Amino acid sequence: MSLRALVTRSTRVDGFVARCSASDQGGLLSSAAVALRVSAVVVDCLDPERIGQFWSAALSRPVVRGEEGVWWWLDLGQGNPGILFLQNPEPKVVKNRLHLDLRPDDQRREVERLIGLGAREKDIGQGAVSWVVMADPADNEFCVLEPELWPPDEPPESEASQPQAS
Repeated sequence: MSLRALVTRSTRVDGFVARCSASDQGGLLSSAAVALRVSAVVVDCLDPERIGQFWSAALSRPVVRGEEGVWWWLDLGQGNPGILFLQNPEPKVVKNRLHLDLRPDDQRREVERLIGLGAREKDIGQGAVSWVVMADPADNEFCVLEPELWPPDEPPESEASQPQAS
């Protein structure tokens, strides 16, 4: 299967339409309905097999080897964008400008598990924060957040206790 077919097939979300007003941002957005979805997050890396296998184990999702091993595809399922690991001969030299935030049920246990898979904790100057900054084996940063503090379908107490406008 081609990369194009794999990305298109794996990320189709029926019925997702973003509507933008022409007055938004000084008229920079179109007033026409736009069917737009994130298809994939692309990670450039020297060794896409190694990094694809790491993230496959980390997220418990299957990874598919692409043409001649130049790319590996991690399908996140359920209409979510996939992660494409693409071979790039240039080494990583600066902090990523985009990263994944992961929310486990148990932060401490998950950090230990990820370290066992080859990740490491990383200090990027974040100071004392509630999340743990980590790096995968290719030094791509990601964060492991604390578990949800309330059920996602219920607002936090501060929001729930505020009077509602009528």
